[in-house]
Amino acid sequence: MNNKVFQSHKKVTATPMNRLDYNVYRGWELPSDEDGTDEGYLVEYLDGGTPNHADHKGYISWSPKEQFDNGYTPAPSVTHSIATGADRAAFVQAILATATHVYNQLPGTNYTVCVSTFADGWSMTGQSVCVDPADFNQELGETIARDNAISDAETHYWRTSGYLAMIGQTEISYGNM
Repeated sequence: MNNKVFQSHKKVTATPMNRLDYNVYRGWELPSDEDGTDEGYLVEYLDGGTPNHADHKGYISWSPKEQFDNGYTPAPSVTHSIATGADRAAFVQAILATATHVYNQLPGTNYTVCVSTFADGWSMTGQSVCVDPADFNQELGETIARDNAISDAETHYWRTSGYLAMIGQTEISYGNM
């Protein structure tokens, strides 16, 4: 067997849950050869995967505690000053740099959508459309859709940080607090 080695870079949430509780949550019976008291986590993938449970936006699975703890580290928390205009500009650029992007060209169309998700959990969409199907270029459509999503997000973050500064908040934080 020729196995390749991989390293995970997934963003997930983890809710402590033993194996039996996970099986009950999913509506499954615990197999007779498994220990239901095994400690572990209900893991929800935040950056991809088709949802497989009605109560979750991402794909969920169960992971034994030891394997999870050895494979994941908590995402860092980040705090930015927003006391001055320069501080707010630095915050906006820092948060925009955390974006991950998912693209979709709607089948049979020249319409491309980009969903950009940022470290604080906020998502923004951008779109592009090509007038002439003969001129459609997927890479260009994705670039334009991404740029539109980032532009709208920049406006959102400027408004949000400006409002928070106006009401006296001098810092903004996101991540694991």
